[in-house]
Amino acid sequence: MSSEERKFEQVLDSLAEKEKRAQKRATLLTILTLTVGLVLMAGLFYQIVRLRNTRNGLEGEVRDLETKKAAASEELNKVKSELELANLRVDDAGKKFEEIEKKLRANRTREALQIASKGIKAESISQRAGAPGFVDYLIYRGPDKAVISVEVIPDIALLESPKRPKSLYTYALDNKNYFSAAPGNRITFSLDRTVGDTRKLVLFLDFVSGESGGFTIKQTASAGSNRRKDFHVSPPSSGA
Repeated sequence: MSSEERKFEQVLDSLAEKEKRAQKRATLLTILTLTVGLVLMAGLFYQIVRLRNTRNGLEGEVRDLETKKAAASEELNKVKSELELANLRVDDAGKKFEEIEKKLRANRTREALQIASKGIKAESISQRAGAPGFVDYLIYRGPDKAVISVEVIPDIALLESPKRPKSLYTYALDNKNYFSAAPGNRITFSLDRTVGDTRKLVLFLDFVSGESGGFTIKQTASAGSNRRKDFHVSPPSSGA
């Protein structure tokens, strides 16, 4: 073999070696590119899944808020209706109170009691789900034979006052006048359909003019989801 042939073979071997190295680099580069692409795709897929979950969660919250908004709007309308009815009752009660106060100042207690008893009306206030119980602090709705107990508790300031009235309170039940406090300051009666669909209890509370000391009224019933209602009556500013 001549020297020129040997040189030619060396050149071919060198080219073959370079081609092998180039193929290796190309293969490594392809693998690296695929690896980076897969990593990027996995990251993108994770972001898509996370954003979808976030979107679904937000859509669920929006639906819940819309439901709560609708419920709150309905409740607000009910409260507005009850407030309007309460305002009418307050106006009517104010007129009755003025008339009763005139009778009391004229020492015509029996007539005042009769006015108060006749003035109480069974307002048609709708109670949620029709369940028995106190609709407000003045009205109770319940089944036949339900027992109602009303306790009249005078404040200490009223009991210790040197001007304490002889009779702390009087009451009338179903338009029948009773002019003495009940034993233990507790009035108990039951609902009875044989008597009527409505029973009326009227309390006349005596205060000390110009001094503090009122009454706490505790009401309990034997039936209903709302079986107790307490409220406090403070001395009126007029002293009557």
